[in-house]
Amino acid sequence: MKPLKSISNPLITGTLLLTVTGLSSRVIGFFYRIFLSRIIGAEGLGIYQLIFPVFALCIAFSSSGIQTAVSRFVAAADHKNTGMSYLYAGLILSVGIALSLTVILISYSDFIAIHILDEVRCAPLLVILSYCLIPASVHACINGYYYGKKKTLVPSVSQLMEQVVRVLSVYTLYLICLEKSYPITPSIAVWGVVCGELASSLFSVSCLHFKKCSRHIKRIFKELSLFALPLTTNHVAYHLFSSIEAILIPICLKKYGYSNQDALSVFGIFTGMAMPMILFPNVLVNSVSVLLMPAISEAYARRIFT
Repeated sequence: MKPLKSISNPLITGTLLLTVTGLSSRVIGFFYRIFLSRIIGAEGLGIYQLIFPVFALCIAFSSSGIQTAVSRFVAAADHKNTGMSYLYAGLILSVGIALSLTVILISYSDFIAIHILDEVRCAPLLVILSYCLIPASVHACINGYYYGKKKTLVPSVSQLMEQVVRVLSVYTLYLICLEKSYPITPSIAVWGVVCGELASSLFSVSCLHFKKCSRHIKRIFKELSLFALPLTTNHVAYHLFSSIEAILIPICLKKYGYSNQDALSVFGIFTGMAMPMILFPNVLVNSVSVLLMPAISEAYARRIFT
């Protein structure tokens, strides 16, 4: 009986579900990157990968800390409507920041591409990528809500859906380009990211059962903001240094004798092919860490209220 009880534990079943979908997404993503490297080349893959430090930094600003905060407070909430209120507060805060970052990326894409990324061809890709910041913020907050409820089915399915839609949309765009004799550029891969984020966001919203907001929305908003601030600062600092490291790789390669094409090709192979394979085992650790916060928060809340 004890093994059955341990398997039915939400932390264990949730971890298993997230691990299975995470592994499936990684496998799909691995073959997807092989496909990308063949249709846009190693240099195109390098240009594509060069914009993701900026994307990761924007996500860190807009949703990473807020998602964790939503998960924590929803897990500790003593009433369903209160938990939903934390989601509403998180959505308002996250989408507001994402909207501001979208405007900044569109307005300063040329400056970022030329003076920070040192690659002018990244400018139109940054504009396209900015369109997925708001859907990504919505998706992250709803995932945080379900993590807090220890219900991982919706986040797991949305994660897998995002990857599948991304691959299918890029393949469809690739076929259209071949049929119309359009040039195949890294932009089709970025449009795939936008389609994937939009699909997962719409799916998450469709699964949500909206309820009335609590009367204490101002207090909830303040609690969420104060809790999310240090988390967001930590995520931003981490991704800032990671972004600087990633941006410096092709710059240093060019400085020490590589041509622009060769530097981007090496960078694309390293970040687009080698690193995902090296980091493949992190799926299990990530799955456990995502669910530990709400489990601890719920246990702490029960100890206080009982």
